[in-house]
Amino acid sequence: MLAITLRAVWRPSSSSRLLSTTTTTSTTDGVKKPATLVLLRHGESMWNSQNLYTGWCDVPLTKSGELEARTAGRLLYDNGFQFDSCHTSLLRRASFTANMCLNTANQHWVQVHKVRGRERSVASS
Repeated sequence: MLAITLRAVWRPSSSSRLLSTTTTTSTTDGVKKPATLVLLRHGESMWNSQNLYTGWCDVPLTKSGELEARTAGRLLYDNGFQFDSCHTSLLRRASFTANMCLNTANQHWVQVHKVRGRERSVASS
């Protein structure tokens, strides 16, 4: 069994949509070790730039969105973040952001798990 305790130590970055929090994980043997959860929103998409709701529509990133992903990767690299795994949506804007961020952070070897998210689709409403 693995227990995770989150401390509210959010560090927002407006340019990269990056949030992280320090956590403490406890294993069954009672050993506590520090861990970090990083949440990264995808970069600006084509529809975001037009103020349109995207939902499950698979639209690409803008050039600005690509720059945001690289900036997030640079911030992670500069602050010494090391990742064990990465989880992202199946949508290309999220997947591309995750991969570009990891590549820029010099962690291209990290396994990326693509997970079907809970995005709401206007078309199915």
